[in-house]
Amino acid sequence: MCIGACAGILSLGLRAAGGEADPSLSVAEAALFRAVNDYRAARGLGRWAADLGLTLIAREHSTEMLQRQTLTHDGFAARARRTGSRLCVENLVHGAAAPEVALSAWRRSLEHHANLLDAQVKWVGVGVAGRYATLLACTTPAAPAARSSEIPPTVNRP
Repeated sequence: MCIGACAGILSLGLRAAGGEADPSLSVAEAALFRAVNDYRAARGLGRWAADLGLTLIAREHSTEMLQRQTLTHDGFAARARRTGSRLCVENLVHGAAAPEVALSAWRRSLEHHANLLDAQVKWVGVGVAGRYATLLACTTPAAPAARSSEIPPTVNRP
């Protein structure tokens, strides 16, 4: 179990291109997506492309954390396998009302910061439920099976 913010990395094998937020994102998800991409761009890194499948997986995990009232990477290996990607990284945060607050917390952690700056991953999903957020970034977009999951669209959508 993690308190505040957690980072994870696992090595394993409807998208918006060009770093634009997926229109299916909630306001909070889109804001965090933009903040992360702006942070990467300011450091000379490419912007991550949004992927609906990764977003659904991230949103599902945030919803589970909200229901359990626990910030945890439990199940990260299974989430990463569901994507079908060979490499995924995951950042979690609880209690960060603004994207800048989440970014600030992640920048203070070596593991989180490394995940934000990972040049191998190109696709991202951001899921927010209540005050829990999951960022799941992978080398490839999620496999079609991940996109077909019956996952609620958003929780506490602003």
